Amino acid sequence: MLLVGIDCAADPRNVGVSFGTLAGNGVRVTGVFSGQSRETIVDRVGQAIRTSAGPCLLCLDAPLGWPQALGVELAAHTAGGPLASPADQLFARETDRFVRQVLGKRPLEVGANFIARTARAALGLLESLREATNQPIPLGWEPLGEHDGCAALETYPAAVLTCRGLLQPGYKKDRAKREQVLDGLADELHIPDTLRDTALTTEHALDSTLCLVAGMDFQRGLTLAPPEELMEAAEKEGWIWIKPNSI
Repeated sequence: MLLVGIDCAADPRNVGVSFGTLAGNGVRVTGVFSGQSRETIVDRVGQAIRTSAGPCLLCLDAPLGWPQALGVELAAHTAGGPLASPADQLFARETDRFVRQVLGKRPLEVGANFIARTARAALGLLESLREATNQPIPLGWEPLGEHDGCAALETYPAAVLTCRGLLQPGYKKDRAKREQVLDGLADELHIPDTLRDTALTTEHALDSTLCLVAGMDFQRGLTLAPPEELMEAAEKEGWIWIKPNSI
C-alpha cells in the first residue's frame, strides 16, 4: 500500500512530499522532497499513484473544505450588512472544534486565516492529480482494502505529535527540535539514513512525513471518525483524521 504525505502550501516551493509504505506497526519512508514546482509535484506524485501495485492513500496537511455557516452567510450578504452567526461558527469547522475538544489543539481557521490560500492550492493539486492519474480520488472515510484505488485524507501534523506527547514548540524553525521529533517517532516512522537529512532540511519535508504517520493511524483504524451527528457537516466541510491521546 502506498502512502503519500503532502504538506501543502500556496507556494509550491514550500510544499513537502513524502512517500511510504506500511511496514508492520509502522511506516517505512521511501522518498522525500520539497521545494519543487507544481508541475514536478504533480508528475512525481502522479507517477507514484499510477505505478502503485496496491491502494494509495494521499494524506494532505490542508483544510479540504470551508465552514457551512460561512457559505450560507456570504451567499446572502451585501456590503455593509451584519453577519448573524457567531465568529466561531463562521470561521471554524465542526472538525476544528472536535480536534480542539479531543486534543486541546486548535487548528488554523480556514475561514479567517491565510490558510485559506493553502486550502485552495491543495484542492487544485488534488484535482490535478485526478487528471494526471485518471482516478476519482475521493475523500476516504474508512481504511482502504487491498482492491481499493486511491483516496485522500485531511491530516494535521501537530495532532500527530500532540497525541504522542512529542510536540516540540518551535520545531518548524529549529532543526535540532526536528531531530528530536524524528527520534521520538523512531518506533513508528522508519526513515533510511539516506533520506533522514532530506526529511530534516525543511519543516515542510518533516511535516510531510508526519502526514504519513497520520495515514498509518487511519489505515490501522486508530483515528476518530465523525460522530453520527457530525457526519453531514463532515461531508460538506471536511474532516481531520486524528488519533486520540488514549490510543
